[in-house]
Amino acid sequence: MEPKRVRRVVQAPAFDLADPAITESQIAGLTWATSGQMAEQIGQLDLTALEALLDAVWSLVDTETVDRFPFQNARQARRNQGG
Repeated sequence: MEPKRVRRVVQAPAFDLADPAITESQIAGLTWATSGQMAEQIGQLDLTALEALLDAVWSLVDTETVDRFPFQNARQARRNQGG
């Protein structure tokens, strides 16, 4: 990598979704980041398998929610995305 050509490198850790603590943490974070009708839809999900629940939650959330999930601040999320 040539420093003059690369502004920044962003790397996320690989998550082990078989680990219930990580899966529960993602579900909790995404649930926290939602509001309105989306939050109601997530609250109505009736799945006991954590991986299935996580997949269902991810299928419901929009880009704005995903931005709030890791950053809790949409402006910071847009900055991270280069926008």
